[in-house]
Amino acid sequence: MGNQSEILQSNIQSICIIGTGFRGLGVLERIFAYSKQNKSSKSFRVHLIEPSSEGPEQYDIHQPDYLLLNIVCGQVSIFPDTLSVPDCPPTEGQNLYEWVRDRGLLIDEDGFTVGNKGRPIEADDFLPRRLLGEYLLWFRELIKKQAELFIDIVEHKAIATDLVSDKNRFILELNNGSTIDTDYIFITVGQLPQSVVSHFENESVKYIARPYPLPKQLKSVKSGEVIAINGLGLTAFDAILTLTIGRGGKIETHYGIDEYIPSGKEPNIIAFSRSGLPYRSRPAIGAPLKYDPIVFNRSNIDALRTSRGIKLDYDRDILPLLFTEMNVAFHRAKYGRDFGWDKTENLLDDLRNSFAEGDLEIVLSELYNTDSILFNPKITYLESLIEPKDKDSIALFNSLAFASWFRKWLEDDLEESRLGTNLSPLKAALEACREFRDIIRYAVEFGSLTNDSSDRFFSFHSETLNRIGVGPQKEHTAIILALMKAGILNVSLGPNPKVSWDNTINQWKLSSTLLQEQHDIFADWLYRGSSSHIQNINDDTSIVGAMARKGFLRRLRPDSSVIHAVDINRCLNPISNTGIANKKIWIMGLLCEGATFYNGYVTSPRKFVRSQHDADIAVAQIFSQITESINC
Repeated sequence: MGNQSEILQSNIQSICIIGTGFRGLGVLERIFAYSKQNKSSKSFRVHLIEPSSEGPEQYDIHQPDYLLLNIVCGQVSIFPDTLSVPDCPPTEGQNLYEWVRDRGLLIDEDGFTVGNKGRPIEADDFLPRRLLGEYLLWFRELIKKQAELFIDIVEHKAIATDLVSDKNRFILELNNGSTIDTDYIFITVGQLPQSVVSHFENESVKYIARPYPLPKQLKSVKSGEVIAINGLGLTAFDAILTLTIGRGGKIETHYGIDEYIPSGKEPNIIAFSRSGLPYRSRPAIGAPLKYDPIVFNRSNIDALRTSRGIKLDYDRDILPLLFTEMNVAFHRAKYGRDFGWDKTENLLDDLRNSFAEGDLEIVLSELYNTDSILFNPKITYLESLIEPKDKDSIALFNSLAFASWFRKWLEDDLEESRLGTNLSPLKAALEACREFRDIIRYAVEFGSLTNDSSDRFFSFHSETLNRIGVGPQKEHTAIILALMKAGILNVSLGPNPKVSWDNTINQWKLSSTLLQEQHDIFADWLYRGSSSHIQNINDDTSIVGAMARKGFLRRLRPDSSVIHAVDINRCLNPISNTGIANKKIWIMGLLCEGATFYNGYVTSPRKFVRSQHDADIAVAQIFSQITESINC
């Protein structure tokens, strides 16, 4: 690499990183690490392009403390592990938990306010999202300082709007009128928001189409008014918390029961969604959940591809393996709870031997039949998708029955979450869907499924897996239940209610569509409690849309009503409208959702993290391309 270093020093390479969230900063760290390893002093100029000097909007450092991360602080780190970046040593530093402890921050008795009073923060605390924003800004400054001897870093508070190809380089245009000549481009901007388009004729101004930023978007909603929130996921939870805890409401516990104490500033809240289904709460994590899977692994998926054909059907081929592994995870957790987690390898050895002899299903069936806690992975995976969909279900008899079913489902799930993975085999089994996410990726990404199966996966199964593994903190579920008990939150409409604007009374009308007894509710406001992503990349007004219109990139499956991803190869290079991959451009993150799976997450310490591995491979490509040019 010595000659390479000499050439680099005489020929500065320019790299643009568009977007400085986890993905963009991960790329920056890799550029620094490779430059340091190769002693390429000042051979790279890295341009960081972000419209705000305070980082990505989702981690706005000014947002209120009650808007929390849904991952505990001990499981968050921007610094990669050698498992993710084996070919170039990672930059070392503090994870989020170590970072807040080092600064002496404390968490107040309300359980979410972080400052200079309260108890010490623990590794299993959920912290305000603003702190993650501050952590990312600190990381950026740390890399800038450590990289001074190796790379030039130039920051641009702007939006990239256009791209022009100039021989073997690019000219990137920004919305402030400036341009950047560059050799390589990383696009890590996240999912593109859809333009706010009215879905209702003649509606009033009381339609809040963009959920963020909070609490600003909900400032106009007055106490005593009725607001309908379209969504039951994390975005909707943020809005509910903003309208209650954010307005001075409090949770008090009396005789072990959480009660909501109103401030008097709350509106009346109606929450609903297309499915009508709640998310599962995140459990207390205490058990060693990761183990070498017995059946849900790459070799068995490869065997299926050989026997079935190159493209698989997720429901037919993959789900049975996942269900079996959930069964294994359940009984492993029960064994660990009853006999000690250090002894669970004994059970796993027995189950591996049973699998080798073709008796695994029989052994698991025997365990199931003798277990006092009945467990069926298929029913557990689908349970919340059965009862409210059943036309004859008691839950769909009327509004009271549905609200009762919803509340009981949350109460049961909250009880399991409070037990945690140490004491709840059910939660340990569900966590298998999260722990083995990379195996799911291996099964579904880069056209591994048939088109029909891919569409079903990235709608039905993706939503199901999110509902299982990306739910709210158990503390937030307790707040939801308290709000329902206090009569402030109403969830009685059932699945997929009809929404219309009533001109005669200037209100929104929400009507049940699946309840046996018709139920109507009127609301002053309608809030879109879910993120709206662009469906046609050509419509985007920033760099992605410009590149699509010029043919630099294309949509993966224009025929699909579900998948709106940018078409990329396995190295994350975009494929042009002529079918050729541009090996000097990389697209990472939510823009690829559909070509790849589960791109929206924060990175964790001491484990393999796919996004960091992707960044490592991409930056290694740059050094490889330079080496090739030297050897030519």
